[in-house]
Amino acid sequence: MSLQRPTMPPTVSATAGIQTSESIAEVPINNVVLWKDNPRKNDAAVPKLADVIKTRGQVTPVVVWRKNMVAYKGNTTIKALKLLGYKTVKVLYADFPSETAAIAYGIADNKSSEWSEWDDEILKRFQQAESVDLTTAGFTLKNVQMLTGYDDLNVSESGGFFSVYPQSEVIEEGLKLFRKNGFPFPSVTKFEAMQIINTLASMPKDSLRTSPLGGNVADTYNPHRFSVNVRGSSWSATQSFAQDRHLRHAIEFATKGGAILRYQLFGALTIVYSTQIPANFRPAFARMMYDGLAPRGGRVLDPSAGYGGRLVGFISSQCQEYVGVDPCHETMVGNGRLAADLAFRKHVRLIEKPFEDVSDAELMKGKPFDFAFTSPPYFTKEIYSKENTQSCNRYPEYTAWRDKFLHVLIRRCYNVLKKGSHFVLNIENVRIKGELVPLVDDAKAYAEKCGFHFHAKEYYPIGNRPSSQRNEDGEHVYKSIHSGLETVLIFKKP
Repeated sequence: MSLQRPTMPPTVSATAGIQTSESIAEVPINNVVLWKDNPRKNDAAVPKLADVIKTRGQVTPVVVWRKNMVAYKGNTTIKALKLLGYKTVKVLYADFPSETAAIAYGIADNKSSEWSEWDDEILKRFQQAESVDLTTAGFTLKNVQMLTGYDDLNVSESGGFFSVYPQSEVIEEGLKLFRKNGFPFPSVTKFEAMQIINTLASMPKDSLRTSPLGGNVADTYNPHRFSVNVRGSSWSATQSFAQDRHLRHAIEFATKGGAILRYQLFGALTIVYSTQIPANFRPAFARMMYDGLAPRGGRVLDPSAGYGGRLVGFISSQCQEYVGVDPCHETMVGNGRLAADLAFRKHVRLIEKPFEDVSDAELMKGKPFDFAFTSPPYFTKEIYSKENTQSCNRYPEYTAWRDKFLHVLIRRCYNVLKKGSHFVLNIENVRIKGELVPLVDDAKAYAEKCGFHFHAKEYYPIGNRPSSQRNEDGEHVYKSIHSGLETVLIFKKP
């Protein structure tokens, strides 16, 4: 008698025949359905992911089958967002050929997280050299202590750290240290900067969106960023640092979690007495844009060069030539030093002028650009210098600023780009004296009027800004103000 093998259903690849949308959509969170048969048990992970989202915002979209609005990737994210009270969720629509294919994709996505492991040396480099607080990325304080060699301090997760030296004595010792050494400007040597840029250049693409790597390289050459006032704040970082009362409160905040290193005190300054630091563009996100949208060996234009974040990203990218324009003398001196020290294998040309005063011919020098990418001033949100060449000082009324600066910038980028090239603009709406300034809509409408085709909308995660206030007993209570995501508009010249 012969036995007949039972017929098995055909297997389905996890990615066979799947089509996804080209851009991320933001939809009401209640419109998205959780995968009820998800074999991954994720409830214990929800509060931990919620803590990360509080700091970083929702960066990765959930994957939703357009046919039935079921999420086959990101169920934990949806639960965490609901826990935090979010009303919307960012989704990437997928058109699965069948429910079997959708299930196979969901299982593969869950399984893939088990296939990798941490590189402790790189984590330690991020935590120490880059002042990254890994406790906002899901790591416990004990994890961080083990990475940094402080695990023998035996600090409990729930406090009780000041059993030998009271916090008040620790704070006063910290105050003496900083008064002796001065403001803790980020500073790396050329030796260190070269290694950071090598690491940035080899970083996997899926890590670039949120990594802060390389920021301290740019800040080494542009330390004046910490002396700039942001509209709506009372103090710059250096001004706040000079006040003993402010510095004591910053040290108090920084030491609440237990043992710290000196570099961890830096960010704590932004919690006290309405202190803010103007943004510098993250080099890793810049590299993601350069390598994703510009050709290898490409020639790129940055109309508002700023504090060197995109320049560091360029140095680590596959592009070969960078032309940066900015009217601030101190900034361009810093960027010139940065380029001389670190971009010696590439070509960098810096133009110290208002962008609206630079002609197409002066920009191109006979050759059009392969890519344009910038983040201009958000009108008068940040006053970078008192020079009358600054756009917000030249054009203090929004209509004039929009027409004579922003529109000129967009039109000029269209003029100097090759056909088929991309123009990327990081810009966001702001409130000035309580009035909404619609920078995103105005920029998009004018770019399309110039002839650009709108290609996609990206999001630039900016995390949370810490703040403090007094409770009824007069004690300082620390909290996090959600900053979220900024808009990145991507256009293409037909």
